[in-house]
Amino acid sequence: MNEEPSTSGGIKRSIPQELLDEDDVIAERRQRVTGDINLSIPQELQDGVDVIAAKLPGIRDHIKRSIPRDHQDDVDVIAQHSQQKRETAKLSDLDDNQKRWSIVGICLHRIISPALRKFVLPILTALYNELTLNHKIDTQTYQTHLQKYPPRNVYLNYEAVNNNKATFGYQKANYDYTIKSVVDLSKLFLQTHMAQYTGFDDTCHSSALLRLIINIDKFPTVVKSDAEYVRSVIKDPWAHCIITDWTAGKYSDSFQRMEQLVKNLSLSFYEENQIIETLKEWKINAKPSDLDDNEQRWLFVGICMNTVLIPALRKYVVPILTVLYNELIRYQKIDTQTYLTHLKCYPPTNTFLNYEAVNNNKATYGHQKANYDYTIKSVVDVSKLFLPIHMAPVKSDAEDVRRNIRNKWAKGDCTQWDAFHYSNSFQLMGKLVKDLSLSLNEENQIIGKMKKWKINELLPDNNVKMTTSKDELATVRDEIEIQGHTGGKHEDPDLLPFAGTSEDFQKLLSTGTYESFENRVFLCGSCACGKSTLASVLIGSPIPLTWKSTDGLVIHFGRNGINLESFEMVPLKEGKVV
Repeated sequence: MNEEPSTSGGIKRSIPQELLDEDDVIAERRQRVTGDINLSIPQELQDGVDVIAAKLPGIRDHIKRSIPRDHQDDVDVIAQHSQQKRETAKLSDLDDNQKRWSIVGICLHRIISPALRKFVLPILTALYNELTLNHKIDTQTYQTHLQKYPPRNVYLNYEAVNNNKATFGYQKANYDYTIKSVVDLSKLFLQTHMAQYTGFDDTCHSSALLRLIINIDKFPTVVKSDAEYVRSVIKDPWAHCIITDWTAGKYSDSFQRMEQLVKNLSLSFYEENQIIETLKEWKINAKPSDLDDNEQRWLFVGICMNTVLIPALRKYVVPILTVLYNELIRYQKIDTQTYLTHLKCYPPTNTFLNYEAVNNNKATYGHQKANYDYTIKSVVDVSKLFLPIHMAPVKSDAEDVRRNIRNKWAKGDCTQWDAFHYSNSFQLMGKLVKDLSLSLNEENQIIGKMKKWKINELLPDNNVKMTTSKDELATVRDEIEIQGHTGGKHEDPDLLPFAGTSEDFQKLLSTGTYESFENRVFLCGSCACGKSTLASVLIGSPIPLTWKSTDGLVIHFGRNGINLESFEMVPLKEGKVV
């Protein structure tokens, strides 16, 4: 993804100084390497690839290189692959449910999370000042620390602040209880694993933000209700990756509820409209090619993990769990057990079994375990009691995938997905697949699918236009049309709209992005916002600043206007629209 093609078709790479010597081996290999090398290549093979790339036509043929001896065979394989046409996976290849699931995840982490971060900060700042004044939380000790949040009598969690748990474990008398910032304060209201962020930035994920709003009484009731719905009905099901749940109905409802949450955040008129417009645009015409490199890596890993790896794991665990189920029926009578006779621990490891999830026990009886139905009637019920541990290599690799990929991915912290973590994630998933004892054909198919996703590059043709109802696009356009200047909170000369007809709009879309003398000028679909007063010229005629087209299509620019006939930038002159 990060390899930059040169104009001559090769790969621009920096060449380590220690490799700039003999070229005998390269000369011998050169005839075999006729195609571009565009494959994603493990780090340990990078030196070998650099040698090949350096000798392709147009890449400084005069440089002398030598191939490290221990990479010679790997280079041969890479050279052979470089002649083959590269195959990549495409978002358009996903089924509709998979597309919906992917787009909802992007919107949660790229659109909703930033809005929530901005919303919670002033409220938490006021709470921090209050607790500092009344409870001295900035100087408290083990003996004097605030144990419960007064209004709701909720226990506060000091494990995640000041690196306490990592340093002292459960020796809480040794903890540092001073709360020195708003960020530290927020962590007191969360479980330790959710409170690993360093600030109200990209490291602070949607799960933590939603929980803060839900757990702290200072947030408005309507926002708390919206946050609970988004968490329980959208965010958690998305993170659990039950792809079949993402029907058209759930997809539409998810966007409606995210939009409702945004409207209740008391943002400025412009901010609210900008966020809602972006949500609507992603809902109908998702453009993953607009994501930055880290966001793209995060997306690819998520898709690969949940559409390729997880189905393989399901197929793997069924026969093992079936054997286990039959054993437990034969020796432990789990299909007829009662509260008095039920198997409490799994014998080989003495692991406690959890009966809350089977037979709808917890939902029906809560913690009254004497009333639970302990009969285990299926392999699925067995799987709910515990995780299988039969094969040590699989268990170890599964733990690596869970801890280093799945959990980090579900938080949506895209900043973690640099090139190294991306490559390592695919290596770990591939290693797990190879431990599953699949047939050679199945293993090769799964590994092949993973490689296609790994080397993918999101280009405009990867963008996904979602299937919508007949009039949905027109409805959305009407909903997000910016109305005329009406005063009140709309009173801001920097937010006045400028519009063209639908024909002019299409012309502008086809011409790309203009750059004015002082500000970059964007063609922003159907919303309006400028950094300063907006103006334009439509075929030489002035347009009133609050003018809108008859079909509701609205576009905007920066400091300058544009002549829609000549597409030339027209500077705004004080007191006059040219």
